[in-house]
Amino acid sequence: MTMALARQHPEEQLESGPAGGVAYAAYLAKSSGFDRILHTDVGGTSFDVSIVEEGKGLVTRSHELQWEVPVIVPMLDIHSVGAGGGSIGWVDPGGSLRVGPKSAGSLPGPACYGRGGTQPTITDANLVLGRLEPTLSGKMQLDLAAAERAVASVSEKINLPLLETAEGMIRIGCEYMAQAVKKVLISRGRDPRDFIYVAFGGAGALHACFVAKSMNIPKVLLPPNAGVASACGATVMDFRQDVEAFYYAPISTADLAKVNEIYSTLEAKGRSLLREQGVEDDSQIELIRTAQMRYVGQSYEVETPIPAGVLSADGIAEIANTFHKVHEAEFGVSSDDFEPAFVSLSLAAIGKLDAVPEIKPTLPVDGSAQTGVREVFIDGEWVTCNVYNGEALPVGAEISGPAIVDYDHACAVLPTWSSAQVNHQGALVITLDI
Repeated sequence: MTMALARQHPEEQLESGPAGGVAYAAYLAKSSGFDRILHTDVGGTSFDVSIVEEGKGLVTRSHELQWEVPVIVPMLDIHSVGAGGGSIGWVDPGGSLRVGPKSAGSLPGPACYGRGGTQPTITDANLVLGRLEPTLSGKMQLDLAAAERAVASVSEKINLPLLETAEGMIRIGCEYMAQAVKKVLISRGRDPRDFIYVAFGGAGALHACFVAKSMNIPKVLLPPNAGVASACGATVMDFRQDVEAFYYAPISTADLAKVNEIYSTLEAKGRSLLREQGVEDDSQIELIRTAQMRYVGQSYEVETPIPAGVLSADGIAEIANTFHKVHEAEFGVSSDDFEPAFVSLSLAAIGKLDAVPEIKPTLPVDGSAQTGVREVFIDGEWVTCNVYNGEALPVGAEISGPAIVDYDHACAVLPTWSSAQVNHQGALVITLDI
């Protein structure tokens, strides 16, 4: 939306950063051949997760801020938890190791940044375990000794060796991420094994394989420029306005003339909002109807697609069948004993921008993509990992774990129980042995 409209509706800016990642994941769904994507983004402070199916992110009307503050507006169904590269490891009064949600932020940041931070973070733990290259491919010099001192401050309290403490921090952080994934999938009635795990964010690829394995997700996709994927998606998102009106009635007694009148009003309002933002050409405008529906007697609704055009009695059966299918997809059950009912009628008015430019793989530089080997601590032991320059991997290249793949914006850790191949987009498709 435009700045002027954003000032009037600040609540619609919630989760706007991760929403860019959903847009990028939707592009991947259309171009990669994977139509069921679990979009995840790990930065310095948070882990964001959402579902993308058939090129579209799922929408919710029951988003909650911290302290269970509800926000009842249509928005992408994105769940966030405090787990990222800056999440701080600490020991609770019972002597248990914890990670997050408090973060070191960018200043002072992790201890290894050399900016005055002393508390151990996930980034420090990854450096101690050899998973991060100490110069981040020449960007900055990380302080390994400072990271070790920070992690040691925790390991001494719980009486565990340094390496086990560092790996324990990462495992706990990954488990928090896995629980967020579980909440999104299970609440929507989805089976994790039906999805591919897509890792965005600067810290996403470091942890992707471990989180995916925890949820029995067999494949991980690391797209080109994963560290800036959400920013890329935000620049190519279409304009969109959601408008709705309350209308309750069991579908057998619904006043179709009233329903048609409401949708006509919503469509006019949606077009007007888009024109206020400069979308004048009708060929750029797409209107998508939905309805919040439930079985009579229920207290929660599911969003149900509604056909365009004038609704007639003949179309009611089609709407009912669609509702049954959506309800079963969301909750695993549907019923012929209870009648569906409209609760509210909704419209998404979309102003389409120019087509998204095709993302083409970077042509590899001459020479081998392998830059060396490194000892990395994985699954309780030191293992020798081949190290690759991700930008230099050609399409079709195959890698067997254990391995490290360094990119300009991310670093991928491939454990011994994984293998990978570069697809036609230059994305790394990782297969887990689970």
